[in-house]
Amino acid sequence: GKAKKLEYVTGLRYEYLKRDLSIASAASNEYLLKLNNLFPSASILYSFENNWKAKAGLSRRVQRTNNFELNPIPEREHSETLERGDANLLPEFIYLAEAGLIKNFSSGSVFSTIYYQDIKNPIQRVNSVYADTILNRVYTNADKANRLGIELGMNYSPAKWVQLYLGTNVYRSSVSGLILNYPMPQKNSAWVNSINANVNFQLTADFSVQANVNYLSARPTVQGEDSRFLSPNTSVKKTF
Repeated sequence: GKAKKLEYVTGLRYEYLKRDLSIASAASNEYLLKLNNLFPSASILYSFENNWKAKAGLSRRVQRTNNFELNPIPEREHSETLERGDANLLPEFIYLAEAGLIKNFSSGSVFSTIYYQDIKNPIQRVNSVYADTILNRVYTNADKANRLGIELGMNYSPAKWVQLYLGTNVYRSSVSGLILNYPMPQKNSAWVNSINANVNFQLTADFSVQANVNYLSARPTVQGEDSRFLSPNTSVKKTF
């Protein structure tokens, strides 16, 4: 709906999940999971003068498990690691609250968003010792995690044939839970940051060149951390 300068959207989704996993070589060869869930969502957008807008939203989301994370049969990744999933792994459920500002101008826009995520059953990759030189790596659920952060971004087009995007995300991430055979729950937290930059050159009507770089710093896990990630890419596109 819309009322003068205020726009609003609300919704509710019901989901019934039945996951039936059969593994011929396992002692207990069938794993069944049934879940009933509601996913509410609500958002508002208010337009001010001079192309300023304010937004806010609440929602519940789900991050599902994939086949690799569910497969309990050990796989030899390399000489130092056995990796396997958990047939009883639960999906992650995420509550998200966010608020932000958007400013549009003639050649682009800027935005900022503050957000908070509350995560139940966060999926973690943890290690135990299998042998002197071999790790046993498993996927498992921790109890809970949360993130509090801010995201900033800018779209800018200095000319019709050039489009630029620059975004950054900084958040405090915490995760806790009882894993493996540890006698006490584990807890870990750290600051995480990411950068996403993209430039596109539309050289002709049917020929373009694009370059982008994605950087993600180390992220805390319930047992330690996942290392940083850097991915630069360049692509050339010809349409016909």
